[in-house]
Amino acid sequence: MAYQYIIFDFDGTIVDSVSVQNEILKELAMKHHFNNMDVKAFRRRDSLTFRKKAQMLSFVIQIQAEYKSLYNELLFKVKPFEGLLSLLSSLQASGYDLAIISSNAAENIAKFLHLNDAALDIPIISSKGLSGKHKALTEFTRRYHCHSSDILYIGDEIRDIKACNKSKVDIAFVRWGLDADKDLTSYNIKFVASSVLELRQFLIPEP
Repeated sequence: MAYQYIIFDFDGTIVDSVSVQNEILKELAMKHHFNNMDVKAFRRRDSLTFRKKAQMLSFVIQIQAEYKSLYNELLFKVKPFEGLLSLLSSLQASGYDLAIISSNAAENIAKFLHLNDAALDIPIISSKGLSGKHKALTEFTRRYHCHSSDILYIGDEIRDIKACNKSKVDIAFVRWGLDADKDLTSYNIKFVASSVLELRQFLIPEP
């Protein structure tokens, strides 16, 4: 492939963290008297009324610091999808430059890699705001003096696809994350992987 950089999302792509995220959200929702909050509900907030969406976003802003702290404490429960860390090492060995761009905190991701003995010295960028990944991808091209065509992003959510399409970055979509059941026919996607093995075969084809 002609890509120089392969950039991964974290939650739902590298790690299966939904149960931990829901555990934190349930605790904070009870503490702050907010009902019916979980990862899927937040990610799919676009289907809500304007009022309910505003209430949800207000709650998320309110709990950001507590959420970050609790996630850090529970990182030992967060597990990588089988074969993913091995794939990252293989990609580096094959000459690709890797990075992680995620809405999760960079220190959480770095700690996870350390806890799992993943010897990867790669950029870890935390995207901010509702359009954070689009901005982070654009900033990445500036910082590393590359073109959007040099990058392949690996993600598991519709918002990842939208951010990549907006940034003119190719995306490989994985069907083991949060939006695994979504219809993708209306989106521009380079590749869809149903398993880590399929993703590996696409990224590192057998000679």
